[in-house]
Amino acid sequence: MLYTRGLGESMRNILWLLLIVVLGAGYTDPEVHVQTELEYEGEGGALVTFTFNTLSPEVSVDLVPGGAEALFILDTGSPINLADVGHFDETPGLHTRALRGLGLFFPSIYVIFSDWLSDDKPVWGILGSNILKWFDWEINFALRYLSLSTEPIEPEADETAIPFSLRGGGIYQAGDGSLLEVGATRYLVSIAIEGRTAVGLFDSGASHMGISDLLMHELGMEERPDMGDKLMSTAHGEISVQLTELYSIYFPTDPARTQVVDTSAAVLPDSFFDDLRQETGQHVELLIGGSFPRNFSVRCDHTRSK
Repeated sequence: MLYTRGLGESMRNILWLLLIVVLGAGYTDPEVHVQTELEYEGEGGALVTFTFNTLSPEVSVDLVPGGAEALFILDTGSPINLADVGHFDETPGLHTRALRGLGLFFPSIYVIFSDWLSDDKPVWGILGSNILKWFDWEINFALRYLSLSTEPIEPEADETAIPFSLRGGGIYQAGDGSLLEVGATRYLVSIAIEGRTAVGLFDSGASHMGISDLLMHELGMEERPDMGDKLMSTAHGEISVQLTELYSIYFPTDPARTQVVDTSAAVLPDSFFDDLRQETGQHVELLIGGSFPRNFSVRCDHTRSK
């Protein structure tokens, strides 16, 4: 179960759209790497501050060995951990590293190193749902903190429960040919856009809502604000997208307490969602990115959802 509490905050300017796709399942190659469990040291539950310059949570972590602390985006939309080789003395490919961050110490996690960011970008990598799925977690967008809990978190009276399904999984191929198997990491929820219900991926690594152009034209583009074309950084380079506004977004389980109006959104080619649909088996039409969840504190209760 996902839980939300209304907040309200200001917007920032740097645009990101981080969506990592995996190959189809079914590999039997014995060289496929799998993270069957996640070892960590620490109590959990610590409140970890983050910055929000990209409308995505940016946390300071120490990737060992790697040198100084670096900013990584905490990305619920990514099934893997990804680091940029331009910022680390490492060859492209799949590696295991120790990680100190998020209030815990992880002695061994898989990280894909790739040349995917220019040196002037404020972040050096992303931490994906293959870490988050092992914990109950909270991202409080207004107060700029997150936490990973090793114990169940009791719901609060002012929270709205949002059912979700954890879908997807498959094989990710690194630049050196190494294969990493990932399980279900995609947080899919039902969300209403101007009264039209659709399946969305909760993607904290996206700085804006992302909407299929087919759904956007179904809702109607006439007289809708045109916020111009913007370059968005992705894990596969920069793409140009049109920014517009969605008049109303809410979760159908509680429209009154979750509705947000006049939210910026990036219009994406419908084909952008093809790999995600194939992976999850769901007709995903939306990325639920920073311009919408920035209004809430979002908590994921894996314990009670099992």
